[in-house]
Amino acid sequence: MLRALSGLPMTWVRVRLGICLASLDNAELLRFALRQRRWGLLGSMASFPLYLIGGTAWGLGAEYLYLALWVPGALLSTAALMIGLYSRAMISSAMYDRNTMPNATQGQVRTLLPAREGGWALLLKDGDGKHVWFTGRAADLDRVRGALERRRSGMTLDVRLTLTYFPRTKVIERVDGMTVAEHAKERVIVGNLAPVPTAG
Repeated sequence: MLRALSGLPMTWVRVRLGICLASLDNAELLRFALRQRRWGLLGSMASFPLYLIGGTAWGLGAEYLYLALWVPGALLSTAALMIGLYSRAMISSAMYDRNTMPNATQGQVRTLLPAREGGWALLLKDGDGKHVWFTGRAADLDRVRGALERRRSGMTLDVRLTLTYFPRTKVIERVDGMTVAEHAKERVIVGNLAPVPTAG
């Protein structure tokens, strides 16, 4: 669970940037590659003037200005590099998965992160108690979002999915079934914890 939660910030960033795979077909892989290249190019273009002005500031002896410009420039360059490495790894894994038999699993939905473009991210708790991140098409996961949005006050919602996914990329091939159950929240009654006065 802690490992899955630690991956939440990066998963959220990938969803917002549109660099989560929705499927393994050619059109989606092309969209993914172009999207990654766009963000990588923007990061490189944004960091270049920071390095240029920072280098000029260093030559003029303005060390504080140099550091103030160099640090964000380094962060942007590193982000562009990491996005590029992630994209290459995912495309390589996608090519492998396209020639691999998909796996089946079922579990409880813990988190769903919709995306404006690309794959939606889904955190599932499987039968072994492991929390695993998957990505998939909006058309397959929109029913899950609808079920989560209908959660009523005072009730706990248990949404369970049966799905088929590709092992390396964790891309959902299809959702085979979904069950939704509501349970009333149990009230916890706390007794009077004050000490009972004794006769003196």
